[in-house]
Amino acid sequence: MTTGSLLGGIALAAVLLTGCSSGSSAPASQSQADACKELQTGMSEISSDLSSSLSTLASDPTAASAAIDKLSTAFSANLDKVTNAKVKKSATAADDSLKAFAADIKSYATDPASADATKLTASSTSLQTTFTDLGTVCK
Repeated sequence: MTTGSLLGGIALAAVLLTGCSSGSSAPASQSQADACKELQTGMSEISSDLSSSLSTLASDPTAASAAIDKLSTAFSANLDKVTNAKVKKSATAADDSLKAFAADIKSYATDPASADATKLTASSTSLQTTFTDLGTVCK
């Protein structure tokens, strides 16, 4: 397992979740743009903490795991506010991948020597794919 490939997955997720202004709570008929803005609420702040923690994944996996958990929790909370079907479908896939990646990183943080490199790489790849797809939906 390379730390670079894992960082790439999270970095991509963080980049895709920043850069737009945050939206308000979801209206009854939510536009695609409003749904995407809803997903990005608060992600800029988390992205900064995440980047800092991920740079030390090898030396402090517990901090990196905590940062990824924080991102996952915030993204899931934002997803709950999305009602646009197209965005919801893509964001749900991204959320599932992020949760799986967070669980895999938590396992790595608990016992780095026993970490399943293949599983971590697959999880990172899935994360990259689903967030790239979400980025395409949210263009």
